[in-house]
Amino acid sequence: MFSYNNQLYLLMICFFIMPVFTNLYAQEKNENLTQMDDQIISLNFEYGSEKGRRDGIESYALRFGYEKYLRDRFSVGGELTVKNFSGERKTSQIDALALGISYFLKWHFIELNKWSLYFDHGLGLIFTNTEFPPKGTKINGSINVGIGVSYFVNSFISINLAIKDYHSSNGNGFADNNPAYDATIFSCGISYKIY
Repeated sequence: MFSYNNQLYLLMICFFIMPVFTNLYAQEKNENLTQMDDQIISLNFEYGSEKGRRDGIESYALRFGYEKYLRDRFSVGGELTVKNFSGERKTSQIDALALGISYFLKWHFIELNKWSLYFDHGLGLIFTNTEFPPKGTKINGSINVGIGVSYFVNSFISINLAIKDYHSSNGNGFADNNPAYDATIFSCGISYKIY
């Protein structure tokens, strides 16, 4: 979907125009669904399918997250991820278990009634029990960019759906070989405001 450089450009553009959209699409009576100092915990399930390959690798993940709103509609957070990669690439069978840690930025750029459209971008590290992708390393960096929608059931609970572009590789930092995993990720989950 997006190359690494395009993701960085998109991130810069989005956060430069953030104040404009935030004011244009403000809720009536200045009541935003996401407000400064809100603290959220979340649980998300993800499914990923490798792009451009018929015999590609699939991934399933469970993400546990925490985020804090630094201003209305804009948060930073961290996630702990348990992920399974499985499938086949060329002649290699893949079955890798991974543990990941990442941080993310999230911007709810449109809020209408109980619905919110958001953009998020994350960076992290994943540690696998075997070389991943094949002929890769056990430690890889990851980057993702995506768009999602949240439905606020009440002032504490929201249901979230997202689609993300995901890239993982060792960045040639740990080995001479740098195979990559590029996937489209579909995510669904629930968030709870704890403060």
